[in-house]
Amino acid sequence: MATTNGSWQPLADGSKGSAPASFAGRIDIGLAAGNAALRDVQLDLSSASLPLDSGKFDASRLVFAFVPGAKGSFAYDVTGLVTRIGVLPLEGAATNAPTTLATLTTSASGQVLTIPINATFRSTLLTLQGQLLAVLDTVPPPGQTFDLATDFSVDTNPTGVWRYGYTPDVAAISSSIPTGRPAP
Repeated sequence: MATTNGSWQPLADGSKGSAPASFAGRIDIGLAAGNAALRDVQLDLSSASLPLDSGKFDASRLVFAFVPGAKGSFAYDVTGLVTRIGVLPLEGAATNAPTTLATLTTSASGQVLTIPINATFRSTLLTLQGQLLAVLDTVPPPGQTFDLATDFSVDTNPTGVWRYGYTPDVAAISSSIPTGRPAP
């Protein structure tokens, strides 16, 4: 689950005002301007086993999926030439399409897993770009594997436990507001 990091426009129903949210953006193209906010974002990450070659692997076989039944939402408010307000549920899945390989580096002090993210969810036309970063402070014994099933709001690190975070490329989080739905 993404951490709420501030109060962002619009409200959860798309109307004017600010409310706690995890991600937000604003666009102004002269003839129209808009705000959008993502709330209660929960994503699963899955794939088949991926081969690791010299500390790198192809992250294009990773699938990001919004957790079914979660209350994630994409609220938007566009004014100007086109006026649209509303909210869409965060649902569906997206296959990752990164431009670089993911890496797993190991040193005496631990391991760092870096996964580039470029995933477009067709249900909302939302694109997430950035990177997923996980750090393991102690090196696992040879042959031991880890299942990185985690909650993105956790920020603690007992010895031998992955700590992780998502670093969005703020300029690259984008979405297209649906034009087929009338303003309420």
